[in-house]
Amino acid sequence: MGMDADVIVIGPFSVLVKLDVLEYPMYFYGGVQFADLVLGFVAGANTTDESHELAKICGVEAWDLGNHQVKNPVEPIDSYDCIGEDREIKIYELLVELLKYDNIQLWYRPNG
Repeated sequence: MGMDADVIVIGPFSVLVKLDVLEYPMYFYGGVQFADLVLGFVAGANTTDESHELAKICGVEAWDLGNHQVKNPVEPIDSYDCIGEDREIKIYELLVELLKYDNIQLWYRPNG
């Protein structure tokens, strides 16, 4: 059985709008206030290898289920091949940017 994974964010609606990581189209959020906490989508991986590389960028182990909160992203290095260097850098930079805000939680979520 293969593996896929996502990185999700929980944070204030205003921040998720600003950084374009809402999980749904904007019209679904009609009654949401800017300070309300909502769920968003940061990045996804479709294969086992991509999922492990995404975990590396998040600074977590793919199947260490007790430690999947992303607190210290790891800058991509040359050995990350599956996701693609440009995409890896964009994911890393977005994680770093999100962690600058208060009330943000980032989670690596494997599925396999």
